[in-house]
Amino acid sequence: MDSDPEYTEFLKDIVNKWIRMISDYLQKAIGSGQLKRNMDIQYVARRILMAYHGSITMWRMTQELRFIREMDDSLREIVEEYRIL
Repeated sequence: MDSDPEYTEFLKDIVNKWIRMISDYLQKAIGSGQLKRNMDIQYVARRILMAYHGSITMWRMTQELRFIREMDDSLREIVEEYRIL
C-alpha cells in the first residue's frame, strides 16, 4: 500500500469522506441542541470512525458478534462527554 501513492491517495479520500459525513451529522446534532458547541468536531469524528472501523475489523477477523455489540458502548463513551443532558 505505501509503495503505491495513487492507492494511498484513494484510501485517504475514502477516510476524508467518512470524516466529513460524520462531522456533518455532529454539526447537525450541535445545531439541534443535542451536543455541546465546544466540541472539536473533527477530533470526535475521527474517534467515531476509528471505533467503528476497529470494531468491524475485529468482527470480520473473528466472526465474534461481541465486537459489534461492544461498538455501541464505545460510540456512546465517545459522544457522552459532549452530550447535553
